[in-house]
Amino acid sequence: MKKTIRLLCVIALLGALLTPGTGTATGAVALTEVDTIGVMPSDYVGTLTIESVNTVEKDYPSAQAFPSQGVAVLPNGDVVVCDTGYGRIHVLSADLVHKRVIGSLGSGRGQLQYPADVAVDSAGNIYVADFFGNKVVKYGADGSVVMEFGSEGKAAGQFEGPAGIAVTPDGSIWVADQLNDRLEQFTATGTYVTTVTGISRPAGMTSAGLFSYVVSSGDSAVYRLSGTTAVRVFAAPGDAENLITSAADLAVDTKGSIYVADRGTGELTVPAVKVFSGSGQYQHSFGQYPADMTDIQDGEVLSPGGVAVAPDGMVYVMNSGFFRDATNPFGSGYHAKLIEYAPDGSVVAVQDYAIDLRGRLNNPQDVAVDGKGQLWVACSSPAVSADGQTIEWNRGYVDALDRSGNELFTVMRAGSRSMQLVESVAASGAGLVYVAAQDARGGFIAVYDEAGNYVRTIAAGKVDGPGDLEVASDGTLWACNQGDASVVHLAADGTELGRFTTAGMPGGLTVLPGGDLLVCLWGESSEVQQVVRYGSTGVVIRVFGAAGGGRGPGQMYYPHDAMLLPDGLILVSDAENGRFVAFHQDGSVAWTTARSWYLPGRMTWSAQGTLYVTDGFHNVIREFSYGQPGASQDAGVTVRLDTVERLVSAGTTTRLEVSLRNRGSRTDTFAVKSTVRAGSTWSSSVSPASVTVLSGATGTVEVTVQVPAGLAPGTVGTVDVEVSSALDPASITTVHAEVAIRTAPPVVIGGVSVETSMGATVDVPLDARDVENLYGAGCRVTYDDKALQFVSVAKGSLLGTETLFIEDHGTAGEVTVASTLEGDAQPVSGDGSIAVLTFRALGAGTTQLDIDELQLLGGDGGKQELAGKARSIPVRVIGEQPRTVLVLHIGLPTMKAGSSNVVLDAPPVIGEGRTLLPIRAVVESLGGTVAWDATSQTVSISLDGTELELVIGKSSALVNSKSMPIDSMNPKVVPQILNSRTMLPLRFVAESLGADVQWEDSTQTITITYPKP
Repeated sequence: MKKTIRLLCVIALLGALLTPGTGTATGAVALTEVDTIGVMPSDYVGTLTIESVNTVEKDYPSAQAFPSQGVAVLPNGDVVVCDTGYGRIHVLSADLVHKRVIGSLGSGRGQLQYPADVAVDSAGNIYVADFFGNKVVKYGADGSVVMEFGSEGKAAGQFEGPAGIAVTPDGSIWVADQLNDRLEQFTATGTYVTTVTGISRPAGMTSAGLFSYVVSSGDSAVYRLSGTTAVRVFAAPGDAENLITSAADLAVDTKGSIYVADRGTGELTVPAVKVFSGSGQYQHSFGQYPADMTDIQDGEVLSPGGVAVAPDGMVYVMNSGFFRDATNPFGSGYHAKLIEYAPDGSVVAVQDYAIDLRGRLNNPQDVAVDGKGQLWVACSSPAVSADGQTIEWNRGYVDALDRSGNELFTVMRAGSRSMQLVESVAASGAGLVYVAAQDARGGFIAVYDEAGNYVRTIAAGKVDGPGDLEVASDGTLWACNQGDASVVHLAADGTELGRFTTAGMPGGLTVLPGGDLLVCLWGESSEVQQVVRYGSTGVVIRVFGAAGGGRGPGQMYYPHDAMLLPDGLILVSDAENGRFVAFHQDGSVAWTTARSWYLPGRMTWSAQGTLYVTDGFHNVIREFSYGQPGASQDAGVTVRLDTVERLVSAGTTTRLEVSLRNRGSRTDTFAVKSTVRAGSTWSSSVSPASVTVLSGATGTVEVTVQVPAGLAPGTVGTVDVEVSSALDPASITTVHAEVAIRTAPPVVIGGVSVETSMGATVDVPLDARDVENLYGAGCRVTYDDKALQFVSVAKGSLLGTETLFIEDHGTAGEVTVASTLEGDAQPVSGDGSIAVLTFRALGAGTTQLDIDELQLLGGDGGKQELAGKARSIPVRVIGEQPRTVLVLHIGLPTMKAGSSNVVLDAPPVIGEGRTLLPIRAVVESLGGTVAWDATSQTVSISLDGTELELVIGKSSALVNSKSMPIDSMNPKVVPQILNSRTMLPLRFVAESLGADVQWEDSTQTITITYPKP
């Protein structure tokens, strides 16, 4: 029964504690998050949802932060992207193949609430600005948590909405503290250094060379940090294709061009990544708003939340979904995707993250637990208007999950009526579940059995915008009717038993033992924001919380639900403050949690005594325990599949990952078996067949499913995974997943980026991916004949060697190829190449092969035209790297730099058998910088990401923060001050910076070549 603890001992306890004006004092907060239900598989990049919450409370105006979804490129070329929906970081290859996930949703160490921006350093460490966590987390290259720092506030080193982050080569960490309108600098160890003000709502950040950049979402300007001063590079406010409407992120390429991710949430729909010169002149854009919202193309964007540029010019853009309102951006992950563009704007690769995948809890508004322990979650999906200007949540549905959170079935209709909006759901505990919904004809309550079968519709016309619904212990129903701001009492058959008006908009509702009600009340703006205890006839008994909203003691902002705790306290989900508040029965505050959750919504108890809370911001259900942490029983397990549906090709092998979380108080061993309900030709196996898991820990097993060949599209095999406990052999948990034969997706013709050197030849495979029953393929490839010289073309591997292959390359800059099977040959499926083109590289830089005029045939008899998509293939040509050559002579006060003579502060000398000289002229001639700290007598040198620190008289130095001996053979070789000049060991400095040093003894000549050949 929703929101009613059904254990008799607990009910008895509650009854004893419900005397008005009394309460039991509590000590520390005992609310502990123990699980998160609804997180999608690790290769899914989630985006947040903003629908029923405003996130614009008067003391925390965060509207400009949505959506922010930072992207960065690691030194090895991998792409890092923030997952705002599920509080984690994803690492993908340069061609957008998922590799791993870092972090998780939560408030603990290394966990994230809203990762808004991400930065990387030369060692591959990953830095994340957590907007709602008000902290920075640094992860190592292996994903481990290295450090985190920050807390909410306005003092130095604190944050209110960190929206951007950048790391400079010297290790300094810069954070855009958005809601405090400032930037803060920290050392590499997280120690606060200084603050830079004067920037309105700073958003995404990046670093380029020695400088950090930040884009302002308040005035659409780009700033560069010079020391501790923010220098405005340019401002381009406005609502046009060449202006910035609402900035989210930025990047800077190797040429100094500045890329701004513009959400475009103005009167004109102009979202794009807009490229400006280093002085602010508009150049071009990546992506544009869709011309047809029913047919969105790969390269089109709705709301770009993050951007990064790789050294080879590839541009990575995270399109975060649909967010069109600039002041309060209601939206969702509609058409969210990560796009890789070539420098000319063509699409190289794209990964889509659809919001309608099975098991995704889209915008969960309410949760109930039925008599079987199944979770019923009220959800909704958005629809965008034809003109692309508005979003409506007009496809309501209910996802039913097992106790572990795996999807069982979905309810989308109530007999002949659709559910355009579902806001609440309740379970009777006696085999029936009630869903309050709306369609074009008005509000109603649909009744289902626990298997999801529709039973009947009741209360038609009696509920309008039902904010919450609950079944009382006597079987009657109570509903918050937001249409007329009333609370409605209904019989089980829908007959109205009573109704009373509330002092504000009723949001959440619970029925107390004895029949009183707790109702959460909102207002049009900030009024009310309280919880009221009513008698069953509407008499006010007690008011909880101060009127008017806020975040001080006893204040709330959009309280979504209230719940009676076992110790008699009233727990309220203080949604837009991101926290929970507990009140004594007399209305005084017992405790308040930290601002750690976004956004707690409606609540219900499980039969095991845990608390489920909806989180419509992250699209999950959070599970809490109340009381002393720790398992309450010897044995118990949560069995979770990485997916409830896997689409595959016939004749393939697929794998499911099964996680086993030991919820018991003792170490347990779990045996796992799998079977497939689809016929004798299917088979499955488990590895390992058993796993031992410590209390509170999680183990994993892998289920392998062999799919028979020749199955028709749509054929489904149901995989049953059975888990038994060694501590409790009678307790068996079974979960299910479906493996379905997919219909043929569009064939993707393109390939991964290739790299070669100038003058060399390179083979470029013309790959075909996601191929189903292909008989023949053809296309045209165009290229820049000034960058690439065509050499030859050969047939590819996909269709095999016995194929008819046609080529035409008579026109400069074009190659046309076609390959087809012959006769009765069977069409092929899988991935492979349809041709291999060979080119000679003529010039350095990045170019690409563009593909069009696709012709694809396959299916039955090889005669059916197949759908296809073309993707450009980047070709990066590395030229011979220019080198700087410096020539010095012992005793001469000049240095030869190329054809120029450079005067030195002092001539090189020999000390302890090593050359010493004033190093500034050498380093600056190579393009680096030198700084001198007279107090500590330290020389700091920086060149192309390498940082050195040498101290006068010290025989060791720091190279990228690592201590190294200056001369392992002679510790007397140290930096010295001679004749008031700082003299450094030349060979150590030059070689540490990546230069080659040669010594000619007969002429006492030193030759330095950088970079080292």
